[in-house]
Amino acid sequence: MKKEFLKNFQVNGQPLPDVVIDAIMQENARDLEAAKADPGAKGAGGKLFTQDEVNRIVSDRLARDRADRAAAPSQEDERELALKAREARLDCRDYLDSKKYPAALLDVLDTGDVEKFKAAVGVMVSKFPAITRPVETPPPYSAGTGTQMPPPGLRDSLAAAFRPKF
Repeated sequence: MKKEFLKNFQVNGQPLPDVVIDAIMQENARDLEAAKADPGAKGAGGKLFTQDEVNRIVSDRLARDRADRAAAPSQEDERELALKAREARLDCRDYLDSKKYPAALLDVLDTGDVEKFKAAVGVMVSKFPAITRPVETPPPYSAGTGTQMPPPGLRDSLAAAFRPKF
């Protein structure tokens, strides 16, 4: 590397100071001397490998790559697992609907395995029979209830009770 080359560099519009250029030149000279002294360390020389070493390195890398692929599921595997989970959840929902059990059990229990889900629901129903009782709904609204005006005397007394007092 030549000093003139480094003088062309600029930082924030200013040329490099001579002190920095000298430090870069010294470091470059040390690197060149180290490369000449030990060509196998790093640099243009590089280390030479035997064919057996190359074969071992390549086979190790291939084995690691295969292990990584086997450990990480592919996108198709993930989609297949997600589809199976959705199908199992739907089967569990159908089971709850057929037995008239509350659908909230889908959120409480694991729906990954339908048979285990059915067994867990059976245990919950045996331990908590109130789960299967239907929720009591209030009677339907009857027309006319609450829509009549109170009689005139009662109306005046109600109006007086709610009138602001100043």
